[in-house]
Amino acid sequence: MLVEGVSAPRKDRRWFGGIFDWLVPDPRQQAVVVFLAKGFAGSGQHRMILMGYGGFGVAVLLSGMMGMLGLVEPARAMAARFVYAHVILLAFLLIGVRHLFSIPVELKANWLFQITEGEGRRQWLRAVDRFVLFFGAAGMLIVPFPLEVRLLGWRAVSESALFAAFGLLCYEGLFASWEKLPFTCSYLPGMWIAAVQLFGYLALLPAVSAILLACLYNGAMFAGALLVLPAAWVRVHAMRREGWGELRLRYEEAPEPAIHGLNLLK
Repeated sequence: MLVEGVSAPRKDRRWFGGIFDWLVPDPRQQAVVVFLAKGFAGSGQHRMILMGYGGFGVAVLLSGMMGMLGLVEPARAMAARFVYAHVILLAFLLIGVRHLFSIPVELKANWLFQITEGEGRRQWLRAVDRFVLFFGAAGMLIVPFPLEVRLLGWRAVSESALFAAFGLLCYEGLFASWEKLPFTCSYLPGMWIAAVQLFGYLALLPAVSAILLACLYNGAMFAGALLVLPAAWVRVHAMRREGWGELRLRYEEAPEPAIHGLNLLK
């Protein structure tokens, strides 16, 4: 019995490790993914802020669903709820994650990343993409997909594909100027102001939801969206990756200087 009790967890770890190696084959990317996962799991501050974003997002979602009852045709009401839920959760997920990534877990420990940055910068940034996109897809697409299929039928496949293309483009747009490794840069309190400004985009989300819903029920619009959104994502993603080679990661956040020098001295 003792042998069986000890061997079972080992088999579970080997099974999980095999899946992890398949999803993230590069050791440097694995190290960053584990670092990010442990950063979230071990920091009460980050979990509290994430729950705050989640609670606010759920409140906006419920109020929006109640407000759309008289604005959407009954035949499209269920699809409209899924579209609106996906768009709202996507907005809060991206805004919240970008904010959390800017708050250090243990700032004094970033020296290890600073001295090895030249060897793994590209892989580290790819690992950040994998981490956010994998857990984002699992939480917003894979987990609710069986329920969506049951309520919408095969239209759920179209809605998920359309939202996935839209979500990828939104991720690239929000992280286009990202030049840090999460949890390793000093933090300016002014980031709260940036987060509040980002919440201003919530005013655009009902219009975005309406456009995506119209695409689901119009074959020409749906085909055009599935052509334009992935093509735009490929272009933006390629441009962002081209800059990784010359990009220097930031480890110290500082306010803009009051007077900018001309940099005439070499």
